[in-house]
Formats: sequence, C-alpha cells, structure tokens
Amino acid sequence: MRTIGRLSGKRKPHGQDEGREIEFWFDNLQGDITPQEVRVKIDNNIAKLSRNDAKFFLVNISPDPREIVYLKEQFGEKGAEEGLKKYAANVVGAYPCNFNRPGIGSYQNSLKQHGFQVWKLTKNADDTAVITCGDGTDNILVGQKIKFTDFKFDVATIYVENNVILLPSER
Repeated sequence: MRTIGRLSGKRKPHGQDEGREIEFWFDNLQGDITPQEVRVKIDNNIAKLSRNDAKFFLVNISPDPREIVYLKEQFGEKGAEEGLKKYAANVVGAYPCNFNRPGIGSYQNSLKQHGFQVWKLTKNADDTAVITCGDGTDNILVGQKIKFTDFKFDVATIYVENNVILLPSER
C-alpha cells in the first residue's frame, strides 16, 4: 500500500499555467506527486472493496501554532518546513501499519451510541499496558491489556467526539 501526503508546493509541473501555484503530494519515496496522479490512484483503488467501503482516508497533521513558532526558532523557516515534511512522510508511511489492529477503531461499532469517548493508555513498568475507554464520567466502557509496548510516555489520553479522534490540545 502506498500512502501519500500533501504539502504546498512552489514548483509548477510541465504544461501548467504561468503564475498558478499547485499543491504537490508526497510519500516516503518522492515529493512531487501531482494532484492528477493522486486522483487517478484514489479513483482506481477498488481492489477488495465493497460499494460502501472508503477508498481514501485522511491523516491530518496539524501542529499547534506554538509548535510551529518553536520549530522556526530552532531550525529556521526552511528547516522547520523540511522537518515537518519529513515527519509527515514518516506518519503517512506508518499509517497503513495500523489498519485492523485492536484498539480504538476496532471498538467503534460497539461504541457508536457513545458520541464522546475518553481513551487512556497506561504503561506499566514491565512494558505492558492497559488501554481503557470511558464515557467521560469515570464509567469504563471497554478495556484491553497490551502485552508489549515501547510507547515513550507512562500515560496518554485522547478523545473521540462524533467519530473524530482528538488530541487533548484539540479539545
């Protein structure tokens, strides 16, 4: 599976109108994929899909303005842009590895009546973890033990509101 991302581009592909800026897409292999190539690949992505299956999933990476200011101070305008592009390429490259894994997505059918969910991962000293989903009122809806994790933090919390996954800074 090839996963691609989009970042504003300054170059114009051959044959484009003068003065018209386009947004190029990128993946972990190339950084100048045209919108037409992306559109064709999405439209032709029908293998093993039923009529109602999604052909395209969006990964939105939206740094906080304070993070952007910090990156620009540390690495300059161009360095921050290149660093974010490299980070995004790594994220979109890892994205398909998480399909059909147990966790938040695998519980959504059974939790669809809960428009608000609080997901918490708690890492133990032996690199095991527990992930729980609550309804925001200390009521645990589901829980799962994880046999191994190399997650860097002891605790992480994310939210699901109306089928949208949010980081704590996005709430």
